[in-house]
Amino acid sequence: MAKTTTMTRGEVCSALKEFFAEELHALSVRTSTSPGDESEEVFVSGICKVEQGSEPVGRVELRHTSEDVDPTEGVPGFEPSTVDGVPVWIRDRTAHPDNPSTQVRFATRVDRWNVRLFIENETTNTATGPLRLTDENKREAARFLVDLGRRLSG
Repeated sequence: MAKTTTMTRGEVCSALKEFFAEELHALSVRTSTSPGDESEEVFVSGICKVEQGSEPVGRVELRHTSEDVDPTEGVPGFEPSTVDGVPVWIRDRTAHPDNPSTQVRFATRVDRWNVRLFIENETTNTATGPLRLTDENKREAARFLVDLGRRLSG
């Protein structure tokens, strides 16, 4: 059974855009949502993408589920953390010696919502050059994810 939320797809995208612009200082970002249009409420799932020009620099994925309690979806390499008592998992392979990645992933579960955030490190343009996520940026990203999950959960 789908959970009613008070957030529209557009509100999710606005929150993501604000996070990228205000917290990460990303330049000239725009968002797009799928499936559906921005005026639709999020009931079961959704994706909001952040782009600079035609380049994807991040996204948030939302899924309401009672069965799948693992927001990482079994992907290895996530490290556990917490924000205000809520578990958050972070996968940062930017410095991995064998298989580095420019993408940093965050995942949490709030109520029955699995919420994941993907940030393209170093390919996102900021006011000071390419994005290089600091520990503080990662804490802010984790906090954003938990706050978004709480808003979805009502």
